[in-house]
Amino acid sequence: MRRTLLIVPLFVCFALVGLGAWNYFTVSRPVALVSGNQLARVWTHYQHYVNPSVLSFDLRTTGGSSMMDVYVVLLHSARALSSHHFQKVELLYHGHLRFILDGLYFKQLGNEYAFQSPFYTITGRTSPLNPPTSSIFTSHLLRPDGAKAFPELTQRVASGGGLVGMLSQMTDESDEFGKALDQFNEFSRVWYLEETVKE
Repeated sequence: MRRTLLIVPLFVCFALVGLGAWNYFTVSRPVALVSGNQLARVWTHYQHYVNPSVLSFDLRTTGGSSMMDVYVVLLHSARALSSHHFQKVELLYHGHLRFILDGLYFKQLGNEYAFQSPFYTITGRTSPLNPPTSSIFTSHLLRPDGAKAFPELTQRVASGGGLVGMLSQMTDESDEFGKALDQFNEFSRVWYLEETVKE
């Protein structure tokens, strides 16, 4: 009886150490290696430390980093974990779920990081006057309840020809560019900015 009482806690201890090591070596360490020079700090682990199909990306501190710096930490992490296949990535702040990012898109961000500008992934275009060539970052975000976090931004077709039609289309595209930036600002505000202001 006494032996059994000792074996159970010992088994639980080994299981917890094993889970911690598994999370550390498979997701936490690779992210720490690529984001070591950043002021923003994150904890990465599998959902509840046991579900490898969901990554929990927990922003712990921004360290005074800009919104773009924090976003780049997310991109670095996507690059470091691009060999993984997550169904979704939970974006948390101090352990509180704020958004859910599509896992396939997280993998795409990681695979494209070497040649894609972070600004491009936020807006889907290289300049305000260029048409969108890919979906924007915020279109892949869900709220914790599973609803779309932001409305889809779509390119409008010019209504007329000639110079007036071209200027109208350029104005519409510039508006969509601005809306993409506004959505990114709102994403950052809800994810962590509101809380960092309170701290």
